[in-house]
Amino acid sequence: MKRLLTLALFLGSILAIQAQTFNVTFRVNMNTVGDPYTTPEVNGSFNGWCGGCAAMTDPDLDGIWEITIPLAPGYYEYKFAYDSWAGQENLIPGSACTVTNFGFTNRYLDVSGDVVLPLVCWGSCDDCGAGGVYDITFQVNMNGVAGPFTTPEVNGNFNGWCGGCAPMSDANSDGIWEITIPLGAGTYEYKFAYDAWTGQETLTEGDPCTVTNFGFTNRALSVSADATLDPVIWGTCNYIETGITPAGPVTICSGLTQTFTATAGYTGYQWQKNGVNIPGATNATYTTNQAGNYSVVIYQGTAFAESAATTLTVSKPAPKIQYLGSLDICATGSVVLKGKIGAGSTYQWFKNGVLIPGAPLVYTATSIGTYKLKETTAAGCTKSKSIAVTSSCRLESDQLEAIVSLYPNPSTGSFTVEAALSENETSADILVYNLSGAEVYRMQAPVTNGAIQETINLNSGTAEGIYLVKIIGNEQTITRSIVIE
Repeated sequence: MKRLLTLALFLGSILAIQAQTFNVTFRVNMNTVGDPYTTPEVNGSFNGWCGGCAAMTDPDLDGIWEITIPLAPGYYEYKFAYDSWAGQENLIPGSACTVTNFGFTNRYLDVSGDVVLPLVCWGSCDDCGAGGVYDITFQVNMNGVAGPFTTPEVNGNFNGWCGGCAPMSDANSDGIWEITIPLGAGTYEYKFAYDAWTGQETLTEGDPCTVTNFGFTNRALSVSADATLDPVIWGTCNYIETGITPAGPVTICSGLTQTFTATAGYTGYQWQKNGVNIPGATNATYTTNQAGNYSVVIYQGTAFAESAATTLTVSKPAPKIQYLGSLDICATGSVVLKGKIGAGSTYQWFKNGVLIPGAPLVYTATSIGTYKLKETTAAGCTKSKSIAVTSSCRLESDQLEAIVSLYPNPSTGSFTVEAALSENETSADILVYNLSGAEVYRMQAPVTNGAIQETINLNSGTAEGIYLVKIIGNEQTITRSIVIE
């Protein structure tokens, strides 16, 4: 009798435990779901994967849907869907909150008490925060894809591999197609296709950007912040780096060159000026001295991409001197020198190589000599223009000295000769002698408006000492000394 009573009590305890249920609250953040839906639901092994029988609610319209279901203790599998299986989340095998059996990946749950499950984003194991989403910009390089195709698309487990529901665009027709999709934090699989799965890329298993599950190789994505993904070449993990250096607007001085450099290592290059191919410019670098907009088309196999253009400006200072009256100031005692420079430039006047402090652009010269206007552009480029002021009157010895200037003096072997000669002169010989009378240098210099301005470069082996510089014109000869040290 006691044995029967004990057995009855034991069976009663078992039945009481089995009859006990716990309240389990399921919650899902639907703010990341791009497809239209009406009512999310929970389908699982506890309700026969019924579809629509466990509809969720969002009373405060914050995008967080929930439902509380009484469940007996035990282990269950489930997933979120909507509108009686019209759409369902695609979970990644191996994720922390999932289990995969017989090819199906679901969420799992072990019930042992009342519980409010952690809030998760649709299709993710992670909490993306109430209303929290990240903008992910997908890009694919379609240049070289045989096709034919009309519109590339992104298909992934975040949109049910829908085919055509995430069409991409190419606003500037450069062959780089893109789309921005809001996604919650988590890990995803996706791939590029076109025209509602008419064609799709074939990815190589084991490549660094891929993941392979159940024989399908797709691209892998981990989302934790806003991101613009690299413009990958269709079917590969690689992309073409189209940046060139220098990247911004560049200004050089006339007579100099600029070298543009693209990333090395690709299979081909074609540089362009103002959108037109430059013949023979097929290396990773290109050097030029011409103004224009420069870009490069970079090839990797059949794929290609074009860089943004960099504008090259050539700064060309061109100072001018006009004179009002006669450069022969014997009768007038002065002449007005009217300088002209480019917009944004600064200037300086010199007489016989010596700065005239504070001289205005329109300057009145009252003594003979070589006057030079030096222009400096906003880019720091310089150029000078010289003019000679003379006098046909009898000159005093100190005035004669002012007609010729040698600087720097002493010199290391490179110096400038400035001289004011007659306006009738068209050229003059410049000779350099040592004190033994041996000629060490000779040149013929042009005379412009009665002025000479030439830079003399003696041989590097020229001995130190005193040398004579002789300027020989048709009407006059002038000799001055210079020290080489």
